[in-house]
Amino acid sequence: MSFSGLRAAIASEHCLGIDDGAGCTLRVVKGQVWITVEGHLRDIIANAGDTIALGQTGRTYVSAFRDAVVLVAPIGDTRDVTFKMREAYGLRTLSIGVHRSIFAMATAMAAKVWAAVAGALVDSAQRRVLGPRAAY
Repeated sequence: MSFSGLRAAIASEHCLGIDDGAGCTLRVVKGQVWITVEGHLRDIIANAGDTIALGQTGRTYVSAFRDAVVLVAPIGDTRDVTFKMREAYGLRTLSIGVHRSIFAMATAMAAKVWAAVAGALVDSAQRRVLGPRAAY
């Protein structure tokens, strides 16, 4: 299985912050890491070969028990994702940006419009069959 994304090395007893990882996975390529998600009560210990879904917004912290390498990859189309690594206050932080194409946005908008039209047609048909005073 092939993975494409951003590889990051984390030195023993160091940490990598990941901002807005929703829609991405974190694969431990080497080592063992401790994953903490802001606002969650449970942490995750992951070993080489493990893949964890980053299905939340906010910040995720990935700490290495020993030297580790992780791969952060989008679940969908990699063309619409950007990665930006920065360092502030001694913490390396990876920011993930998902950019939807104009075609994808237009498709989503069309689906919403058709759903609204279909809902209105069903509503209208129910009123004709059941009458204007029928309780729904």
